[in-house]
Amino acid sequence: MSPKELARQILPPLLFGELMNALYFLEFQKYRKLIQKNSQLKNTETGRCFIIGSGPSIKNIDLRLLENEKVMALNNFYVHPLYEFIKPQYYVVAPLHQPQTDEEWLAWFKDMDANLCANTILFLGLSHRGLLKQKNPSAYEIVNQNDELFKKIDVNYYFSGDFCNRSLDKFIDLETPLFTSFTCSLMAIVIALYLGFKQIYLLGMDSNHFMFDQESERRFYTNGIHQKNEIQRVWGDRYYVECFKAIYEIFKKYYDLNKIAEKKGIKIINATDNTVLKIFDCVEFESLF
Repeated sequence: MSPKELARQILPPLLFGELMNALYFLEFQKYRKLIQKNSQLKNTETGRCFIIGSGPSIKNIDLRLLENEKVMALNNFYVHPLYEFIKPQYYVVAPLHQPQTDEEWLAWFKDMDANLCANTILFLGLSHRGLLKQKNPSAYEIVNQNDELFKKIDVNYYFSGDFCNRSLDKFIDLETPLFTSFTCSLMAIVIALYLGFKQIYLLGMDSNHFMFDQESERRFYTNGIHQKNEIQRVWGDRYYVECFKAIYEIFKKYYDLNKIAEKKGIKIINATDNTVLKIFDCVEFESLF
């Protein structure tokens, strides 16, 4: 049993939650100055943007329509054949995590760096380094220890933590800790809100990965440098149990973010074909042009 799970069993839930909150805020202090750089980007955008995920539906739409649009790409999108045509202005990477090793993440970062367009604004996720449990890889440490990485682009960081008993609207400011999530798309929505976009359209947010038996069918690409037998390595034979637990947490955060956006007069719309993610209003992608 990990120290974290032991503490969870011994301490009352409220006390355990506050202990974890204190540890997350303490961890954040190491990155506070680094993250203050984000303030330069606050409310610098208006109008609409498109956030592109990795769902297989991406294969069935004409992304060439995104020429001259503000685009935010996620994680491994740079492998898409039209990446260089679209030239996303923003690129968001989730906090690094186990079971991948620092070496695996470094290999992915090097390949990403070789393919990202110049002048890209990159957001790398930072999470706690494994409070009361095994340490997670650190994007900042990997980049900081490899001077050749990401020299042609603007690198920014955001910090997320698994905060307890806190309202989501307290954790959507890029200059402070953010909430944690199982999907990079939630972080991308927070970044789009922070940048000031008024209409946020989601593409490739299929949220139907549990419907496919083969891991290679769950994304628009068949494999990634950092994604080798990921499901077995992370979940083992508990995949469907843990997967649906995660989906509940993800969809709840989507719902809460949508309510926060509505209060600000901002629309989040899912333009993904055959999506399971119906938290947001849905629209046909081609109808937007």
